[in-house]
Amino acid sequence: MNASPSAEAKDGARTTARPLFAMAFAGAAIAFGAFVSYFVIVPRWEGLRDSGHLNVALAALGALLSGFALVRAFRARSARVVSFVLAGVAVASLALLAGYIYVLSYELPPASNALAVGGIAPAFRLEDSNGTERSLGELLARGAAGASTPPRWVLLVFFRGPW
Repeated sequence: MNASPSAEAKDGARTTARPLFAMAFAGAAIAFGAFVSYFVIVPRWEGLRDSGHLNVALAALGALLSGFALVRAFRARSARVVSFVLAGVAVASLALLAGYIYVLSYELPPASNALAVGGIAPAFRLEDSNGTERSLGELLARGAAGASTPPRWVLLVFFRGPW
């Protein structure tokens, strides 16, 4: 017996739906993975910590891939709902990540107690690299070990480290 035309059409729709679903799912996974990795993985790598451009580029790639699958799904009239939802996840991941990196992080309030460059630092006590506690007044009065004259200024260097 020959298969009916409607059965062949359904089988053809299933055949085109699988690659479209895979493409839409891959795009959503890439975009969502870029979003999550910015907050979970990137802070642990010093070279990537202050830049989220790679994550935004990956999220954009995922959104493009899902969007391409969505356009093809509507043309083929198959897997439209799934492609639409997955493209929405990809675009939402891209929008949230780009908004966080390029908008919200620049709207942080300025530090009200921050010293201006060249300003006079208040008195404080901190440990040096050898674990010895030092005060700013002590360093200005006698200088570092081996110095013949007291310094006129002290350079403070703050390292942003993973510790």
